[in-house]
Amino acid sequence: MNQVDRNIAIIHRMRKESDERRTWQQKLVDDVAGRLGMTETLIGHLIFYGLFIVAGIFCIINKFMSWEQVIGLFGTVATVETLFLTIFVLINQRRTKSLERRNSDLHLQMSLLSEHEITRLIRMTDSIVKHLNIQLELDPKDVNELKKDVDPDLIIEKIFEHEALIPTDSTSDDI
Repeated sequence: MNQVDRNIAIIHRMRKESDERRTWQQKLVDDVAGRLGMTETLIGHLIFYGLFIVAGIFCIINKFMSWEQVIGLFGTVATVETLFLTIFVLINQRRTKSLERRNSDLHLQMSLLSEHEITRLIRMTDSIVKHLNIQLELDPKDVNELKKDVDPDLIIEKIFEHEALIPTDSTSDDI
């Protein structure tokens, strides 16, 4: 198995394990939220509310209910449905955000490990070059800079400094 296949297998295994660890409530919320964005759900709602309106008109014509009662019932059903659907979507978004944060942390950790390993390779290569007395057309300052480990705190500070100088909509704290 080559490295790409191995990495893909690991990612799929992690996703499967994450899915298996979900509680029944999380599975229910994921299922409902997943179905909300489907065309079938839209069609189902159109049919349901279309039939609801037809039944309401039938009740008004046959004087089973007044117009106000039909509108009140329609509003109540729509409001309760909206409330529940909104709660399902918000719970699902919260879980999705948690998964994205975990994946982002993993990505950052892998990037930091890669950076550390590359820095070590540069140091080893520089030692080999010096040992063999090979003359390279590189600025020694650049090589010395590359041989330093990157400090994530320093990078974050620099990002915040740049964001403060040139704020954008996505970097604004006015949420």
